[in-house]
Amino acid sequence: MVKQLIYLGPSMATSDFTLPKGDIIAGELPPKIKEKYDVDSDFKALFVPPEKVGKSRSDIANGHTFLAGCYERVHAEYIQQRKVK
Repeated sequence: MVKQLIYLGPSMATSDFTLPKGDIIAGELPPKIKEKYDVDSDFKALFVPPEKVGKSRSDIANGHTFLAGCYERVHAEYIQQRKVK
């Protein structure tokens, strides 16, 4: 069985990759996404298995949870990087 992860973070388009919110990744992560996944624990937390999507979306929407904090930090970093360029 192929491992699936669903990305619940903000949509991102960088020079290295494009990753829309809700993207389903089956199997291995693409190399540039894996690089960020391996070093950024907030980014990594926003990849969830299908069976946890409902709870995870609720947690993000709540605004006072670990996942909501991860979402906000990833989004803020993405916005900051876009302003620098």
